Amino acid sequence: MNTLPSWLAALLIGGAVAVVFGIFVARKAEQKKPIAGGGLARVLHYLGTVAVVTPPPTLLLGAFVFRIQFGEAAGICVGSLALGFGLLVIFALVGGENAPA
Repeated sequence: MNTLPSWLAALLIGGAVAVVFGIFVARKAEQKKPIAGGGLARVLHYLGTVAVVTPPPTLLLGAFVFRIQFGEAAGICVGSLALGFGLLVIFALVGGENAPA
């Protein structure tokens, strides 16, 4: 029977936790400053928020439960933050105040 690599299991479980916490973070951010740009902007904002929230639970699970290596943990962290940065840049282009109409 094939088993998941420990880094992938940590990423899947940490990502599931981040999906839940991302809802609260995105709501709090939207309360501070409403999102303009419609549904696409909201989706991009939520996905970017989830990607930015993913590293802490993933790294904690990976370090203490799955015992992943430092290189794997750093790759997960940098990759997730880069994905979040890219999604939030696209969100800013689509739904920002100065977005093209």
